[in-house]
Formats: sequence, structure tokens, C-alpha cells
Amino acid sequence: MKEQLLERFRADGFWLLDLYELPTDYIDVKEADPAQDLIRRIEKAVSGDPDMILIKANVYDICYSKLRDAGYRVIDERIPFPGSGQQGVFRDKFQRALQQCNP
Repeated sequence: MKEQLLERFRADGFWLLDLYELPTDYIDVKEADPAQDLIRRIEKAVSGDPDMILIKANVYDICYSKLRDAGYRVIDERIPFPGSGQQGVFRDKFQRALQQCNP
């Protein structure tokens, strides 16, 4: 079910990239530069000039400025992960972010 949902998501023209390729149990996160690694993976995987929405507040904190400074169009909306009671806030902020994207 999850695989089918992600395939539909991609077929609709969206990409979902995790900040880290591996679980953080396998990475020395203090030594890693996740934003730079994400930029490298974006350059390999994504074509064109996509709008980017960063999900999870700490991902926004780590990546927003670096992605923007690298020339990417990143929506300036700090969106919490949709768990731990944050589902309503996530829905509202994600909707606002989507409205800022180019059609």
C-alpha cells in the first residue's frame, strides 16, 4: 500500500527525499552535512526547477538557507512533522506551502 502511494505521488510529479539516506543510527550526524548531501542527491534525482517544501521543523532549520542559497526555490514555511498531536498544524501549514508553489 505505501509503495503504491509513493508511486502515485511520483507519477503526479512529486518527489520525496529524506534528509538522510540511512537511518541516523548508522551515521555520525555531528560529522555529516545533511544539507549538502541532500543538494547532491537532488541534483542527481530531480530535473527542472522544482518548488521544495521541507517537512519537519529541524529539517527546515538545517536545510532552508542552504537550499535557497544554492539557488533552489524553497517555500518559506516551517512545517512540523505530522505526528505527536501536530496533524492539524501540519495540515494548515502544508496547505499554505502548497498555495505558494508554482502550478
